Amino acid sequence: MIKKKFKATLIRRDAGSGTSPQKDIIEKFKKKFLKNIQIMDILKCRSERKVGKT
Repeated sequence: MIKKKFKATLIRRDAGSGTSPQKDIIEKFKKKFLKNIQIMDILKCRSERKVGKT
């Protein structure tokens, strides 16, 4: 799901005329998106560790 949405945004940027405001919005979204992935990975690792310990 997430990957599909991400690809769609990249395609949208390519399709667009490359206006700076649109690019800035996508860059901000990308940064947020990457941060969310890192947070999700950390949570996954934590949950896996808990399962392993018990």
